Amino acid sequence: MNQKTKNAIITGAVIVAVVGGNRIYKSYFSNKPNDEKLIKKIQKEFRQKTVGLPISKEISKEFLTYENDKYGISIRYPDNWTKFQEEKKTLGGMTNIISFLAPKRYNSDTSPETFDIGTVPAGGFTLEEIVEASRVGVKKFFEDLGASNVELINPNKTTLAGLPAYQSKYNIDIEGGKETLQYLQVHTIKDNQAYMLGYMAEKSDYQKYLDQVKEMFDSFELTNKEK
Repeated sequence: MNQKTKNAIITGAVIVAVVGGNRIYKSYFSNKPNDEKLIKKIQKEFRQKTVGLPISKEISKEFLTYENDKYGISIRYPDNWTKFQEEKKTLGGMTNIISFLAPKRYNSDTSPETFDIGTVPAGGFTLEEIVEASRVGVKKFFEDLGASNVELINPNKTTLAGLPAYQSKYNIDIEGGKETLQYLQVHTIKDNQAYMLGYMAEKSDYQKYLDQVKEMFDSFELTNKEK
């Protein structure tokens, strides 16, 4: 398969963070030169970070707590996962608060599983409007990165941090379906601020970390922001 395309799509999970509202959507997919430079910069940082990831085939049962008072969030994450892209601005005014990378399974593994938390002002849009715009935007974003097909599967309502939320899961096919990535997103809103949690993995490995990922989703809390 085309490893370059695959890495670009994996990195896209870090870049995409939150896509919400038509105003944000138009800004996000404007294809400005500065946007292209930012994408290349984040891709480079991602590749550099994966080189130094620990190698482990074990599923850790121990968790650490990540807290960010600036954005008012808290989450538990596996102790052998690595933090990446902490508090980085992405596109369209979005902020990727934090990403977690699973350990590599072998030395040449350049596309580890990722879990991301992003936020963006809701701008008066409803949760339903943000989720719909996100679904349109995610499809276009990953297709522009080289995916041959992006399919939304099993969308449903859920809760996140005790708030109403929407779950969106995607199959992202590479090279006509020779390989498939799966991407799970959950959106919610609190105090006119949208939050997105996302998990991406190769389809063959998606279930491997799912128990850990469910614990991450369940442990996510929205606390009081710094003033």
